[in-house]
Amino acid sequence: MDLIVREDKDILVAYKKPGMATQSSNIRSDDLYSVLMKYLKAGGAQKPEIHLINRIDQNVSGLVLCALNKRSAAVLSRDLQEGRITKRYKATVMREPKDREGTLRDRIYFDNKENKSYVVREDDPRFPEGKPSELRFKVIGKNLLDIELITGRHHQIRCQLGHIGCPIMGDYKYASPEIIKDFDQSRLNGIALCAYHLEFNHPATGERIIVEI
Repeated sequence: MDLIVREDKDILVAYKKPGMATQSSNIRSDDLYSVLMKYLKAGGAQKPEIHLINRIDQNVSGLVLCALNKRSAAVLSRDLQEGRITKRYKATVMREPKDREGTLRDRIYFDNKENKSYVVREDDPRFPEGKPSELRFKVIGKNLLDIELITGRHHQIRCQLGHIGCPIMGDYKYASPEIIKDFDQSRLNGIALCAYHLEFNHPATGERIIVEI
Protein backbone atom coordinates (compact mmCIF):
# COMPACT_ATOMS: atom_id res chain seq x y z
CA MET A 1 0.00 0.00 0.00
CA ASP A 2 1.40 3.41 -0.99
CA LEU A 3 1.90 6.03 1.70
CA ILE A 4 -0.12 8.75 -0.06
CA VAL A 5 -3.69 7.79 -0.96
CA ARG A 6 -5.04 11.24 -1.91
CA GLU A 7 -3.49 14.71 -1.98
CA ASP A 8 -4.17 18.27 -3.07
CA LYS A 9 -3.08 21.68 -1.81
CA ASP A 10 -5.44 21.56 1.19
CA ILE A 11 -5.63 17.96 2.35
CA LEU A 12 -3.70 14.71 2.34
CA VAL A 13 -4.91 11.21 3.14
CA ALA A 14 -2.16 8.79 4.10
CA TYR A 15 -1.99 5.07 4.79
CA LYS A 16 -0.40 4.20 8.13
CA LYS A 17 1.01 0.72 8.34
CA PRO A 18 0.71 -1.32 11.56
CA GLY A 19 3.56 -0.75 13.97
CA MET A 20 4.07 2.89 13.03
CA ALA A 21 2.96 5.55 15.49
CA THR A 22 0.77 8.33 14.12
CA GLN A 23 2.88 10.86 16.02
CA SER A 24 5.55 10.16 18.60
CA SER A 25 8.13 11.99 20.70
CA ASN A 26 10.59 9.14 20.10
CA ILE A 27 13.13 10.58 17.68
CA ARG A 28 14.71 7.17 17.08
CA SER A 29 11.77 5.78 15.13
CA ASP A 30 9.86 7.25 12.21
CA ASP A 31 6.24 8.11 12.88
CA LEU A 32 3.65 9.00 10.26
CA TYR A 33 3.87 12.73 10.98
CA SER A 34 7.66 12.78 10.48
CA VAL A 35 7.48 10.67 7.33
CA LEU A 36 4.87 13.00 5.82
CA MET A 37 6.92 16.08 6.69
CA LYS A 38 9.91 14.55 4.87
CA TYR A 39 7.66 13.73 1.90
CA LEU A 40 6.41 17.31 1.62
CA LYS A 41 9.92 18.77 1.94
CA ALA A 42 11.20 16.39 -0.74
CA GLY A 43 8.37 17.64 -2.97
CA GLY A 44 9.62 21.21 -2.67
CA ALA A 45 7.44 22.63 0.11
CA GLN A 46 9.29 25.49 1.81
CA LYS A 47 7.28 25.58 5.04
CA PRO A 48 5.24 22.37 5.08
CA GLU A 49 2.38 21.96 7.53
CA ILE A 50 0.79 18.72 8.68
CA HIS A 51 -2.28 18.86 10.92
CA LEU A 52 -3.46 15.38 11.91
CA ILE A 53 -7.26 15.31 11.93
CA ASN A 54 -7.75 11.71 13.07
CA ARG A 55 -5.32 9.33 14.71
CA ILE A 56 -5.17 5.55 14.89
CA ASP A 57 -3.33 3.30 17.32
CA GLN A 58 0.27 2.32 16.61
CA ASN A 59 -0.51 -1.36 15.98
CA VAL A 60 -3.57 -0.57 13.84
CA SER A 61 -3.40 0.15 10.11
CA GLY A 62 -5.41 2.47 7.91
CA LEU A 63 -6.29 5.92 6.68
CA VAL A 64 -5.27 9.15 8.39
CA LEU A 65 -6.68 12.50 7.25
CA CYS A 66 -4.34 15.48 7.36
CA ALA A 67 -4.82 19.18 6.67
CA LEU A 68 -2.02 21.04 4.93
CA ASN A 69 -2.84 24.54 6.21
CA LYS A 70 -4.41 26.11 9.27
CA ARG A 71 -7.69 27.05 7.59
CA SER A 72 -8.30 23.49 6.40
CA ALA A 73 -7.31 22.17 9.82
CA ALA A 74 -9.87 24.40 11.54
CA VAL A 75 -12.67 23.34 9.17
CA LEU A 76 -11.91 19.62 9.37
CA SER A 77 -11.39 19.65 13.14
CA ARG A 78 -14.80 21.31 13.55
CA ASP A 79 -16.40 18.78 11.21
CA LEU A 80 -14.86 15.93 13.19
CA GLN A 81 -16.20 17.31 16.46
CA GLU A 82 -19.65 17.83 14.94
CA GLY A 83 -19.86 14.33 13.43
CA ARG A 84 -19.53 15.22 9.76
CA ILE A 85 -16.56 12.92 9.17
CA THR A 86 -17.40 9.23 8.73
CA LYS A 87 -14.80 6.68 9.83
CA ARG A 88 -15.25 2.98 9.13
CA TYR A 89 -13.08 0.08 10.17
CA LYS A 90 -12.83 -3.63 9.45
CA ALA A 91 -11.95 -5.89 12.36
CA THR A 92 -11.28 -9.61 12.55
CA VAL A 93 -12.47 -10.75 15.97
CA MET A 94 -11.79 -13.87 18.01
CA ARG A 95 -15.50 -14.41 18.61
CA GLU A 96 -18.50 -13.07 16.73
CA PRO A 97 -21.10 -10.95 18.55
CA LYS A 98 -24.41 -12.63 19.40
CA ASP A 99 -26.22 -10.20 17.09
CA ARG A 100 -25.38 -9.80 13.40
CA GLU A 101 -25.47 -6.03 13.78
CA GLY A 102 -26.01 -3.49 16.49
CA THR A 103 -24.86 -0.40 18.36
CA LEU A 104 -22.59 -0.33 21.39
CA ARG A 105 -23.10 2.60 23.76
CA ASP A 106 -20.84 2.69 26.80
CA ARG A 107 -19.06 5.04 29.14
CA ILE A 108 -15.29 4.67 28.75
CA TYR A 109 -12.66 5.63 31.28
CA PHE A 110 -9.02 5.94 30.16
CA ASP A 111 -6.35 4.98 32.68
CA ASN A 112 -3.27 6.96 31.66
CA LYS A 113 -0.91 4.93 33.88
CA GLU A 114 -1.93 1.66 32.27
CA ASN A 115 -2.53 3.17 28.81
CA LYS A 116 -5.77 1.23 28.78
CA SER A 117 -9.47 2.08 28.54
CA TYR A 118 -12.28 0.52 30.55
CA VAL A 119 -16.04 0.37 30.19
CA VAL A 120 -17.49 1.75 33.44
CA ARG A 121 -20.97 2.35 34.82
CA GLU A 122 -22.40 5.82 34.45
CA ASP A 123 -23.26 5.98 38.14
CA ASP A 124 -19.82 4.87 39.37
CA PRO A 125 -18.37 7.85 41.30
CA ARG A 126 -14.83 6.49 40.95
CA PHE A 127 -14.73 7.40 37.27
CA PRO A 128 -16.10 10.92 36.80
CA GLU A 129 -13.89 11.34 33.71
CA GLY A 130 -15.67 8.52 31.87
CA LYS A 131 -16.91 9.61 28.45
CA PRO A 132 -19.94 8.49 26.40
CA SER A 133 -18.78 6.24 23.57
CA GLU A 134 -20.65 4.81 20.62
CA LEU A 135 -20.00 2.60 17.62
CA ARG A 136 -22.09 0.60 15.17
CA PHE A 137 -21.10 -2.85 13.92
CA LYS A 138 -22.21 -5.38 11.35
CA VAL A 139 -20.96 -8.91 10.76
CA ILE A 140 -19.92 -9.08 7.09
CA GLY A 141 -17.99 -12.37 7.05
CA LYS A 142 -16.72 -15.11 9.32
CA ASN A 143 -15.44 -13.27 12.40
CA LEU A 144 -15.23 -10.11 10.28
CA LEU A 145 -16.94 -6.89 11.38
CA ASP A 146 -17.60 -3.62 9.61
CA ILE A 147 -17.55 -0.83 12.22
CA GLU A 148 -18.62 2.79 12.06
CA LEU A 149 -16.97 4.80 14.81
CA ILE A 150 -19.35 7.47 16.08
CA THR A 151 -17.16 8.85 18.87
CA GLY A 152 -13.37 8.76 19.01
CA ARG A 153 -12.22 7.63 22.45
CA HIS A 154 -8.84 6.17 23.34
CA HIS A 155 -8.74 2.50 22.18
CA GLN A 156 -12.52 2.72 21.83
CA ILE A 157 -13.15 -0.07 19.31
CA ARG A 158 -10.71 -2.40 21.04
CA CYS A 159 -12.18 -1.66 24.46
CA GLN A 160 -15.84 -1.99 23.52
CA LEU A 161 -15.39 -5.19 21.51
CA GLY A 162 -13.27 -6.71 24.27
CA HIS A 163 -15.95 -5.78 26.80
CA ILE A 164 -18.62 -7.82 24.98
CA GLY A 165 -16.29 -10.82 24.67
CA CYS A 166 -15.38 -10.24 21.01
CA PRO A 167 -11.76 -8.99 21.15
CA ILE A 168 -9.88 -8.20 17.97
CA MET A 169 -7.42 -10.80 16.73
CA GLY A 170 -3.95 -9.98 18.00
CA ASP A 171 -5.18 -7.62 20.71
CA TYR A 172 -3.82 -9.12 23.91
CA LYS A 173 -4.54 -5.98 25.91
CA TYR A 174 -8.34 -6.29 25.62
CA ALA A 175 -8.75 -10.07 25.39
CA SER A 176 -9.15 -12.43 28.32
CA PRO A 177 -6.60 -15.28 28.74
CA GLU A 178 -9.42 -17.79 28.21
CA ILE A 179 -10.12 -16.42 24.74
CA ILE A 180 -6.47 -15.89 23.74
CA LYS A 181 -5.49 -19.51 24.43
CA ASP A 182 -7.75 -20.75 21.63
CA PHE A 183 -5.88 -18.85 18.91
CA ASP A 184 -2.43 -18.96 17.34
CA GLN A 185 -1.70 -15.26 16.80
CA SER A 186 2.07 -15.52 16.42
CA ARG A 187 1.96 -14.69 12.71
CA LEU A 188 -0.06 -11.51 13.08
CA ASN A 189 1.55 -8.18 12.31
CA GLY A 190 -0.19 -5.82 14.70
CA ILE A 191 -3.89 -5.94 15.49
CA ALA A 192 -6.43 -7.11 12.90
CA LEU A 193 -8.10 -3.70 12.72
CA CYS A 194 -7.94 -1.40 9.72
CA ALA A 195 -9.37 2.09 9.20
CA TYR A 196 -10.42 1.45 5.61
CA HIS A 197 -12.96 4.24 4.90
CA LEU A 198 -13.00 8.02 5.36
CA GLU A 199 -15.80 10.31 4.22
CA PHE A 200 -15.58 14.07 4.67
CA ASN A 201 -16.39 17.44 3.15
CA HIS A 202 -13.44 19.02 1.39
CA PRO A 203 -12.49 22.06 3.53
CA ALA A 204 -12.11 24.39 0.53
CA THR A 205 -14.73 23.22 -1.99
CA GLY A 206 -17.30 21.51 0.24
CA GLU A 207 -17.30 18.48 -2.07
CA ARG A 208 -18.08 15.22 -0.30
CA ILE A 209 -14.95 13.08 -0.53
CA ILE A 210 -14.89 9.31 -0.03
CA VAL A 211 -11.56 7.50 0.33
CA GLU A 212 -11.31 3.73 0.74
CA ILE A 213 -8.58 1.12 0.71
